[in-house]
Amino acid sequence: MISFYFLIYIILAIVVSTGFYWLRCRRPCLFGVIEILVGLLVIHLTFHPGYNTSMAQEISYPELILGSWAGTLAGVYIFVRGMDNIDKGPPPGWLRLRWNKLFHGGARGTP
Repeated sequence: MISFYFLIYIILAIVVSTGFYWLRCRRPCLFGVIEILVGLLVIHLTFHPGYNTSMAQEISYPELILGSWAGTLAGVYIFVRGMDNIDKGPPPGWLRLRWNKLFHGGARGTP
């Protein structure tokens, strides 16, 4: 049987996801910054998990390395997606000019 709290979490996840999609559509630059922060958090948690690893089940060195790389690559992917969303809507002005010069080698899409 599905618990009441499980249903609340599902509904909350749908509401939060819809809110983030709205933010991505309306304010891609802000959403990109949030995505970059989440990517950095994922990378941090890969190397500093929120539990005591000495109490965890023994894992082999290859499993440890594979898990670290997977977490790092997931964080890097989220970071890059954040940068892509920033690229879709950097604020006009000097920030847009600097962004385009740094990542596009010129004045692509300048106002």
